[in-house]
Amino acid sequence: MNSRTEREQKAYNDRVFEKNTEWHKRFIHVFESPNTLRNESLINE
Repeated sequence: MNSRTEREQKAYNDRVFEKNTEWHKRFIHVFESPNTLRNESLINE
C-alpha cells in the first residue's frame, strides 16, 4: 500500500476506536443490561 492509504486507514481506525470507547463509557447501562448480555450469549453459542 502507499503511504497515503496507510495514513488514512490509521486515522480512520483510531477515530473509530475512540468513538466506540466513548459510546461504551456513556451508555454502559445499555451494553451491560440483562437483555443485551442474554442476546450476546445466544449469538456466541
